[in-house]
Amino acid sequence: MGNLYVATEGGNIFRQQDIEGSFEHLALSPFEPHTIYWIHAVGAGELWLGTDKGVRLINFDVANDFNQASNRIVGDSDRASMVMAKGKNGKLYIGQGARLLVASEDSLELNYINLLDNQSSQDSSITALCPINNRTIAVGTDAGLLEVYDVGAIDAKKVFSKELATGVLVTDLLHGEHGILASTDNGLYFIKNFGADPVRIDRRGEGLSHPDIFDLFAYGMNVLIGTIAGTNVFSYSTFEHFNSAYGAERFSVNAFGEDLSGTVWIGAQSGLYSLPNAIPEVAGQLQDAERIRKYSPISERVTAIQGINDEIAVGFQSSGMSFLSPSNDSFSQSKSTTILEKFGIVDLLLTSDESIWIATHRNGLYRYLDGVTQGPISKAVIHEGFIHWVIGLDNQDILVGTAESIYRKKADTQEFERLIPLANSGAKAVNVISAAATKDGGIWFGTQDNGLFFWSYDSIAQGSILLDRRGASSQFRNDTIYGIQIDSEGSLWMPTQRGLIKTDSKGNFQWRFGPGDGLQGEDFRWGAAYRASDGAMYLGGSNGFNRFYPERVTIDRTPPRTILSKIHFPDSSYLNFRKYLESTGIQISHKDRFVTFEIGIINSRDSLNSRFRFQLEGFDPKWVYTGSRNTATYTNLPHGDYVFLAQGANTAGIWDPKGLRIPVTVLPPPWLSWWAYCFYTLIALLAGWAAHRTYQSYVIQRHAVKLAQQMAAVEEAAEEEMEEQLEFQEAILQSAYSHKKDTLRLIGAVVDDLASESPDTPSADDHSDLDRKLHALELLEECMFYSVDGALANLHRFVELAIAELMDVSPVDPGTIVTTNDVPKSLIPASAASPIAIMLFELIKNSLQHAFQGGSPANYIYIKLEVAAGESWDRRLYTLSVSDTGVGAPADLLKNPVMDSGAARIASVIKNCGATADLDVTNGTSVTITFSTVIEASPS
Repeated sequence: MGNLYVATEGGNIFRQQDIEGSFEHLALSPFEPHTIYWIHAVGAGELWLGTDKGVRLINFDVANDFNQASNRIVGDSDRASMVMAKGKNGKLYIGQGARLLVASEDSLELNYINLLDNQSSQDSSITALCPINNRTIAVGTDAGLLEVYDVGAIDAKKVFSKELATGVLVTDLLHGEHGILASTDNGLYFIKNFGADPVRIDRRGEGLSHPDIFDLFAYGMNVLIGTIAGTNVFSYSTFEHFNSAYGAERFSVNAFGEDLSGTVWIGAQSGLYSLPNAIPEVAGQLQDAERIRKYSPISERVTAIQGINDEIAVGFQSSGMSFLSPSNDSFSQSKSTTILEKFGIVDLLLTSDESIWIATHRNGLYRYLDGVTQGPISKAVIHEGFIHWVIGLDNQDILVGTAESIYRKKADTQEFERLIPLANSGAKAVNVISAAATKDGGIWFGTQDNGLFFWSYDSIAQGSILLDRRGASSQFRNDTIYGIQIDSEGSLWMPTQRGLIKTDSKGNFQWRFGPGDGLQGEDFRWGAAYRASDGAMYLGGSNGFNRFYPERVTIDRTPPRTILSKIHFPDSSYLNFRKYLESTGIQISHKDRFVTFEIGIINSRDSLNSRFRFQLEGFDPKWVYTGSRNTATYTNLPHGDYVFLAQGANTAGIWDPKGLRIPVTVLPPPWLSWWAYCFYTLIALLAGWAAHRTYQSYVIQRHAVKLAQQMAAVEEAAEEEMEEQLEFQEAILQSAYSHKKDTLRLIGAVVDDLASESPDTPSADDHSDLDRKLHALELLEECMFYSVDGALANLHRFVELAIAELMDVSPVDPGTIVTTNDVPKSLIPASAASPIAIMLFELIKNSLQHAFQGGSPANYIYIKLEVAAGESWDRRLYTLSVSDTGVGAPADLLKNPVMDSGAARIASVIKNCGATADLDVTNGTSVTITFSTVIEASPS
């Protein structure tokens, strides 16, 4: 490996002998200090220097010490040598004023060639050189000239000469297969061939950080551009970009159309523009746009364009549709379209019968034919006013898309039918905002936030169409597809909110293009996608539009390479991480409160749209995705060993498969190091040994006392625990006793009521009814819970059990009965639960037994219990309602019940519980019972 030499503007030269070594400063004596413009190393130790005092040749083979090294002035010492280039033939070309010096690396002989003519040489100097081949060289001057000379002959012959711009200084030249790039202190220019005029390709500074450029560097298919405000990337792209069409207006494009002459018309935010449909063989990412011509009579937003015969129809955002004759630039507003004057036009479609179908914003669909405007069309069918799009099919059918539906106009019936689009994943409705028909009878649909779908046109069933989702979930499943264009091979080109997507003819993802590929931006405009008659595609957005031939677009699938740019600590701007390159890892001191890793990727055309992810193994549980942010900061890391992982992805979303893997060690503070712990251990052992000898008897005595205290504490704790268990058991028994007493009281009350109602000997039905009441109390027991706070019941479960128990008493099919249990699942005191349970049981039985008649197909019972605060803190108000949809009971059923009837039993239960009842027989029978009960609690 050779030496590295670095020269500075102040005349200093530094040498580094290997990558691990430091730079050695070489003094410039014995000649005076001067400015060094360029440096060129030849072999070992020989340097060519371009200075403000001519060309110097320094030979380090003579002596290691620079002061003793051979040095001499080569050429004219009164003229600055600001620029040098090495040709493919090994020769050095040096610009010195208006002259060109030609030399060989191994020879001191110089050939002088006066390149600039007498007129230009008076005020011009050579400022940039670029060898084209072994004979031809391109020359830039400080007067804005670009000239090409054949220097293979004895006398140089001028091949080409053009002025880039007046008063600019050519700073660098770069030759490639596409032509010559020329940078100046006020813009970037492109010359396709020696006969072409220079074209400025950074109009208004679009795409450049600054128009003052000082360096160009070829990097693969890209060119790095160094400006005074940073570095930019230029790419020779097949996407031609137009973004500064008219003055200083922002060129936001919404629509495209084409007339019979092949001229493409562009609808923009600021009006209507035209562009001849001719694409250069090579287009740059920064593209000239002066060929676009604005049609001055129009200054409002154009949203739709459609060619028709010798005219074009133009739709506006808020003033309807008008016609333009491109031959004489006339502009007319047809009288028959006055009904559209205040409408917003969304889309236009020309059909074979020369009808123009007009999709409007909020006003439906219209038809223009033979000077007559009809509409809204089929308002009874197309009841949605906002029409998204309208397309025609090969079979003369028409499809119209809205936010909720797709409408089809069949050519044979001339009638519209409504179709609901359903996705094949869960039958979810989708919002179709773009569509395109294939040659084999299929329709591609682009949706809002749901990606791409396909519909086989003939598959229609019951007013709906089933859409087949296309595209993997990780690629464009959630994209909004603003438009769909199909190229000659059937591939799909779809502008979205995240760049331009290309798929194959089956909808399988192939690539995502972004601003780094030459596109106007990452986001596009809805509906601003068009394919011209010559096959060129047009895509519009907020930063102009792109034009390209699909067959010329190439895909670079080379994965990027992730590099470590900087490691930042609080007390230093960066860490010299050269040792890391040899896989030794890095170490972080405990004093470093935070550390920041900064990474970048190589082979990224658009660094602003690169993506990054990080993970610190041992700290981060998974990958952390940071978007375009290329830094990861960690604060107050615990000491230990980690591994920092990082990966980058380019604009197309291709991740570096290898990424970075950096071992990281966070060193502990001195008081937590291994030798500190050894010291601590030694001190502890010495202290223990001394304590053992001095206080052995004392320790034993204290230990005995402590054991005695512990035993006493254990005994006391055991006694307390036993007392608590006895108190708990007593409370449980008291709770069960209270509940049983209440239950017996209720049973007695029920028996007394039955006896009072039936003075004669009880019948079998009476015994059965009594059995059911007692069984109701048994069911309640299954829903009881005992605790120290008393007995609690789950009445929601009781209702479920009671309904299942009583279904057999209904005269109708149980399958026709629907019950709704709206009783809370929360537990309530048994003192309230027991009477409520008896009332619930009796009311449910009465509804099932008497409410419904045979043959009724649907019968409903609704059961509800509400609990609220009473008049004082120790009371709760319970409201129970049981409603059915049966035949309805008499209005005085509860006031004057029939002896031995279910209503008499319900009234008896209500009386025994001290409750009030309300009967509503408006729609079926609804019984509402309200009573209060005392709770065993103290106010909060």
